[in-house]
Amino acid sequence: MNEEELKKLWKADQTAPTIDFAIFQKSLIAWQNKLRRKAGIDIWVQSIITVLVLVSVYFYPKMIFLGLYTVVLCIWYVRELRRLYKPEISEVNDFAVRHSLNAKIQTMKNYFRRTRVVTYLSVLLVLPAAYYGLNIFDNPSITTSDIIRSLIFTLILCEILIVIVTEIYFAILYTPALNELKKLLRQLDANE
Repeated sequence: MNEEELKKLWKADQTAPTIDFAIFQKSLIAWQNKLRRKAGIDIWVQSIITVLVLVSVYFYPKMIFLGLYTVVLCIWYVRELRRLYKPEISEVNDFAVRHSLNAKIQTMKNYFRRTRVVTYLSVLLVLPAAYYGLNIFDNPSITTSDIIRSLIFTLILCEILIVIVTEIYFAILYTPALNELKKLLRQLDANE
């Protein structure tokens, strides 16, 4: 066998498909647009919740702390969402795309973790503030032990409900986007 025949055999044996980065970038841009739409829905939901809390502050002025906390939380959350769907790919080559996908996956995981922590801990601040704003602590017909029992029971119940709602919300809105991003990264890794 001469060198040319060996090259032909070697090229014929090369069955690994090569990736077309232009098509890959188009699918990544489509993913980015889907995520932007989902984040837009999320921003609308947060804005509606904030408006509802601010309307309740109008009727119950003692809930001003709850209103301020909700506004600060909404601003933080919208900022986190903007960071989540910020485009990162500037070049179209294997290393840049792989680095960008890994960074985006890590950003999404960090977003999930931070949002969960803030949401779960917020119940511990919001519920006592709501009790105060609704004058439950000032009611002389309710004993302190009844208020404490009610607050503890409500805290446990609300925490369980918040955990369930948050996990379902993430599962519906953002986990499919994260899985799609991981799938794109696996496609890129398979073509090495």
